[in-house]
Amino acid sequence: MAQVLMRDTGVYLYHHSGAEGGTIKALKEVFCRSRSLWNQDRRWDDPEYLTAIIFREMVEQERVRQVATREQFPSLGPLDLNTFGIGTKRYKDVALLVTLYCASQTIQIQGKSEGQEVSRSCSFREFSSQTI
Repeated sequence: MAQVLMRDTGVYLYHHSGAEGGTIKALKEVFCRSRSLWNQDRRWDDPEYLTAIIFREMVEQERVRQVATREQFPSLGPLDLNTFGIGTKRYKDVALLVTLYCASQTIQIQGKSEGQEVSRSCSFREFSSQTI
């Protein structure tokens, strides 16, 4: 399980079932897209707005992944997007915790992602330009 903590509001976004790599990918997409579309750090200091676009991106990337998988394996049945949630506490079985600090525009990543231990902190701007 992966959780994203919006430290400014105390809201956790989560995704079950081995989603750690996808969570980092979704976050990177949000920050990169906002910089390329508007050529600025658009609303990175607004925790409610940032929470909404991150959650949408997490769900959309999983939907795209499942559609591609079902094209290869049609017998898998309908999409299952019920593995996402929003809460106010950290779960015990979290493999990856990503904490966003909107006030200081920093990100902290700790845990396992795609089998590798990850522990780092950087600014949103640095994160958006790093290769993950």
